[in-house]
Amino acid sequence: MKKISFYLLVLALCSVSPAGAAGKREADLTVDKARVVLESMMNRIDASVPSQMLRTAYAVVIIPSMLKGGLIIGASYGSGIISARQEDGAMGPPAFFVAGGGSVGLQIGGQSIDLILIIASPTGLGGVLKNQMTIGADASVAAGPLGRRGEISASGISAGSDLYSYSSSAGLFAGVSLDGTGLGYDRETTAAYYGREYTVHQVLLGGLIKDIPPSGQYLVESLNKYMAP
Repeated sequence: MKKISFYLLVLALCSVSPAGAAGKREADLTVDKARVVLESMMNRIDASVPSQMLRTAYAVVIIPSMLKGGLIIGASYGSGIISARQEDGAMGPPAFFVAGGGSVGLQIGGQSIDLILIIASPTGLGGVLKNQMTIGADASVAAGPLGRRGEISASGISAGSDLYSYSSSAGLFAGVSLDGTGLGYDRETTAAYYGREYTVHQVLLGGLIKDIPPSGQYLVESLNKYMAP
């Protein structure tokens, strides 16, 4: 009960209001950071996301510098982007999301992690299209297998998880618990980035955005470099 109550509190705090939404400059910075995180993880010869997983992904979530920590009560918060695969197989324009969650237990200290979530099923994609999803409840998550040329482990694909997580801290891959973490659509920051409001479905799958800002174009180019079927 405490965990649920605290999660609801954190999610409320993470809900972005018009007054607190990131402006265009901050949105550009988030997109640039997401591209750097992707390139950094994919340039690891022995510890990158397997290409097979990327080629079959429905979408990808990238959250740079997600903060996790606390004293007795833990919390996590981060903002980032989601890009979904289009009908032609290419990756689409980014939509902005916030992530937040909390837990109660014996813990102390904090860390900042870069997080990539591979959305590997229609259930996972459907969760983000509903504007708000709780990882572990609305969609299952597992640590993703490593190694671009390595075989996908049986514990990865055969388990049929909706999401596969990859995270790094201080340049090293780090384990992170995501159960109970909420992902919510950041409508205001998305509007600041594109100059008008869109629903999450319009951004990710609507095909309405033809004029992607330069930072988004560079990100999509990087995504397509690694995720082309």
